[in-house]
Amino acid sequence: MAGTCLTVDRLSVVFESRSGRHAAVRDASFEVGEGRMVGLVGESGSGKTATGLALLGLHDPDTTTVAGSAVFAGTELVGLTEPEANGLRGSRLGMIFQDPMTALNPLLTIGTQVTETIRVHDGLGRAAARERAIEVLGRVGMPDPANRFRRYPHELSGGLRQRAMIAAAIACRPRLLVADEPTTALDLTIQAQILRLLRTLCDEDGISVLLITHDLGAVGAVCDDVVTMYAGEVVEIGPTAEVLDRPRHPYTARLMAARPRIDGWDEHLDVIPGRVPSPSTTPSGCLFKPRCREAQDVCGEPQVLTPLLPGRSVRCIRAAEPAGVVA
Repeated sequence: MAGTCLTVDRLSVVFESRSGRHAAVRDASFEVGEGRMVGLVGESGSGKTATGLALLGLHDPDTTTVAGSAVFAGTELVGLTEPEANGLRGSRLGMIFQDPMTALNPLLTIGTQVTETIRVHDGLGRAAARERAIEVLGRVGMPDPANRFRRYPHELSGGLRQRAMIAAAIACRPRLLVADEPTTALDLTIQAQILRLLRTLCDEDGISVLLITHDLGAVGAVCDDVVTMYAGEVVEIGPTAEVLDRPRHPYTARLMAARPRIDGWDEHLDVIPGRVPSPSTTPSGCLFKPRCREAQDVCGEPQVLTPLLPGRSVRCIRAAEPAGVVA
């Protein structure tokens, strides 16, 4: 790995409500290398989006407590003031949200929303910012960018709205891009185009990408590394090929087994029984134990993220052996 762009160390995100405290992220630790794409995977409720929002300081400080450390290019992101965070967001840190229709302002044209970032962070005038915005829209594959520049979000298809959001996120050439389910609700062809675009940004522009997704097929196609989360904890880390081919944590193995197969269209999906535990609970031992077919008595003890090899870590008492899937 050429270098590290982001180092997350024991990051925690706790939501406060009238019903109590809800730990969405529990002591998460992982890295994103320079110019690499890292897939952050897991079921809904695993803490993926909460982690991404914490990195950009987008949680409400009145209702959310973010602790731990997240060092980005030498800057500690946890605890930044709002002016300090605003100086990074849009310039050195970019984010693609799940639904561009709700993330984009319906009252402003696409061009206005892309040029706003450029004018605020790069200080360009209106004409120069417009020229840069059209160039970036073309860069992300927007057809006829000069015309689409004047359109409103509702006048574009879902795929084009997503491209517009990506253009706004990369307009100031950030070092890290957090992409939160960027292909949600898009058809398969457009999904593939968006994923190829993100991969191109890594390879040609050197942008590091944290891809938040539940789609292991997408991770296998474009990501260099994988971070698996379960119930707010990081349970497995490693290079994509190694993790997907030889998962060491039972949860990762179960996710792989639950994928639909082209050659098994007439077979039942191998689902994971039960559900992700509520973030309001404070269980001891392995959080996956109630759903794990390979659970043992020793799994009731606290589990730690254990390094196996350089770049490969697993939170499981059986980390030294490949995680099989028991029929």
